[in-house]
Amino acid sequence: MTAHRALIPLSLVTLAAALSGCGGSSSSGASKAAFIKRADTICLRASKAQDALTQPASNAQRAAYVKRVYAIERGVVADLRGLQPPSSDRATVNDMLDSVDRALAFESDVEAAAMGGDQSAINSAEAKGARDLNHATTVAKRYGFKECGNT
Repeated sequence: MTAHRALIPLSLVTLAAALSGCGGSSSSGASKAAFIKRADTICLRASKAQDALTQPASNAQRAAYVKRVYAIERGVVADLRGLQPPSSDRATVNDMLDSVDRALAFESDVEAAAMGGDQSAINSAEAKGARDLNHATTVAKRYGFKECGNT
């Protein structure tokens, strides 16, 4: 089930990566440091929730696990969309969160593969969204996140 677990930090990274290349502060948004701190808090909370999930022992449990994992990821997206980034970062934040949404669109493929218990099919289904997630990993680290950029 490590393939499912691997998807989580990458998507959180994508969320964090939304802030790449932008900095400073604005009266219409948080400073970069404050924004990172708030986002990292959200990502840490999600990481702890994922860590608390019971590892599945059957295909049906695996499918339910995938649903819970994706629900956590969608919650992170929603929470981060609710933050007020520095105004100069907004377009980047929205672009990257949209990228996460595109990656999460493959949930049903991953869930179906998990139900079948075929790890190769699970990996293949997860790979469909990997491009969006991988791009974000590098960007998040460069931006300065500690939790959201954690892989």
